[in-house]
Amino acid sequence: MAIVSHRYFFLLVSVSFLFVFGCQPPASTPSNDEAGFVSLFNGQDLSEWEDSVSVWRVKDGVIIGENNEELGETPSWLYTKKSYRDFELRLDVKLTGHPFKNSGVWYRVEPFPFSYSFWGSEEDEEDESEEAESFMAATGYELDLFIVDEEGEPYLNFWGALHDSYRRPKFGQKPDLKDIERVMNKDDWNQLVIRCKGNHLQHWVNGFQVANYIDKDPTAPLAGKIGFQIYHGYQTKVEFNNIRIKLLN
Repeated sequence: MAIVSHRYFFLLVSVSFLFVFGCQPPASTPSNDEAGFVSLFNGQDLSEWEDSVSVWRVKDGVIIGENNEELGETPSWLYTKKSYRDFELRLDVKLTGHPFKNSGVWYRVEPFPFSYSFWGSEEDEEDESEEAESFMAATGYELDLFIVDEEGEPYLNFWGALHDSYRRPKFGQKPDLKDIERVMNKDDWNQLVIRCKGNHLQHWVNGFQVANYIDKDPTAPLAGKIGFQIYHGYQTKVEFNNIRIKLLN
């Protein structure tokens, strides 16, 4: 499957994050004030969302993504139908399943046709199978929910990391491993905050800032859809709850 043949290249890219076209401003703390926030989800169905593959559902007011045979060889995204520019997004997330778990919250997204050969993998240049075919992937920004805690594999934890892995694989900022290990709740609910205003991007996990970045890339997106991702491959379940947004002037 694609997750087996491409994942080590993906991990290499992930652990080689470069600070491209950016800088890090002073850290800050999110406010607890809920004034001005509205729900991004009606709590009943996905009528205000659009998905690439039908692996998304609603149960008890929670959005659930669970990879299965329908997902095939590519990731799946669930996007808002509307686009957003400057905002603060707050939500709760729980990621469970196989020790190799990969999900994420994307924002300012415009989907684009992507092939793994875009990353320059020699394997893909020689691969004429369906794995090398293009699919519609997200370009924009991601708060990563990616962890590998599998026996015999190198331990990796990029929860809260900022990147744009499909279009700009060397762009990003990841938290210190000790910090994210201290604040995250494995296999349980975690509170996420994303704040983007202009080219200033900030992420928090359970109140701790894990990304704080000014993107100086002139091609960086300034608006787009908000989306949730689930990666193909090993059995994984991701749940999103209490999704609310506040537009920033």
